[in-house]
Amino acid sequence: MRPLTVLFLLLLSLLISAPVCKADVWQKAEIFLVDWDVMTRARLDPDQVRNRAQFIRKLDGHAVSDLVDYLQLSQLKPSKNPWNEDSRLVVDLYNAQGVCKTYYASRFNLCTADGTAKRVIDGRFRQYFRGIFEKVKSRTAGVAK
Repeated sequence: MRPLTVLFLLLLSLLISAPVCKADVWQKAEIFLVDWDVMTRARLDPDQVRNRAQFIRKLDGHAVSDLVDYLQLSQLKPSKNPWNEDSRLVVDLYNAQGVCKTYYASRFNLCTADGTAKRVIDGRFRQYFRGIFEKVKSRTAGVAK
C-alpha cells in the first residue's frame, strides 16, 4: 500500500472513532434543574441549583452517551465575557475514576463551570430537559430523583 493511502486510512479511522471514544469517557451523569421560567431575585450559581433543584435525574450507560451527544460540548467556544450566568440547569459528568466535570445552562447559553466557554441554546434545548424530567415525573408522580 502506498504511504498516502495508509495515512488517509489512519486519519479516517481516527475521525470515525474520536466521537465514540469521547462519549464513552463519561460513566454517569447527574442533572439538576430549577425550572427555566422561575423568577429569582439574584442569579443562581451551579451550587445553588444543585441545592434548590426541583428536578434531579441520574443517568448511566447509553443514556450518558446520548446526553453528551445532545449537549454538543465540542460546540462550546471561548467566551469573550466569562461572567457567570443565571444557572438553571447543572450537568455533572463523571468518568470511571469518579472525576467530575460540570456544565451549566442559563436560559440562553450552555457554559463550562468557569464560564470561559459557551454556546447558545434555544427553546428546543430547554424542552429536551423538560422532557427528561416529565417522563420521570409521570412515572413517579413526584419530584424526579
